[in-house]
Amino acid sequence: MVSAALAATLLAASPAYAKQYPPRDDCVADASFVAFRTALADVVKRKDAKALLAVTTSDIEWSMGDPHGRAGFTKEWKLDKPATSEIWGQLGRMLAHGCSLKDGEASAPYWYENGPTGDLADIALISGERVNIREAPAKTAKVVRTADWEGVTIGDEARDWTKVTFEDGTTGYVSNDFLWTGYSYRAVFRKNDGTWRMTAFIAGD
Repeated sequence: MVSAALAATLLAASPAYAKQYPPRDDCVADASFVAFRTALADVVKRKDAKALLAVTTSDIEWSMGDPHGRAGFTKEWKLDKPATSEIWGQLGRMLAHGCSLKDGEASAPYWYENGPTGDLADIALISGERVNIREAPAKTAKVVRTADWEGVTIGDEARDWTKVTFEDGTTGYVSNDFLWTGYSYRAVFRKNDGTWRMTAFIAGD
């Protein structure tokens, strides 16, 4: 996880034209959340579905269109078969990319509250350092530039790649593994009766 001090250093070293959004961890300001997050990271590592459900609210938001609640959340993420559930990878990536703390609500990744602004259908973020931007949607294609936590405009998708345009007009393709969009998954946490709970694990607008 990138510290606030490191994030500031990265921004200071950035070219003036590049809008960068390195992940920060504002949540370190709340010791109770830090303890909760540490325990949650262990739950993810162990793939412990029972423990995960124990730290969610009964009305957890998991879909934009379906009724909220643990039953739907459990079915959506196949938590009856936790060893093969994809939730652990998704939640682990979120927790590894910073945290925002505003008005008693924590959210991960950091960019959900503090990323590029604009139309969710168009904006995105290159989520990494020295990420290769290629001429074509293939690992063997020529690298046209690298990117560090930069905001981009997204275009067509090609298999596991997306065409992106940078502020300076450069275009290329980035692997979707390094692309965070406004529609990507995020986790939201609040204190209920003095205890932190996950209130939402959701993607979309």
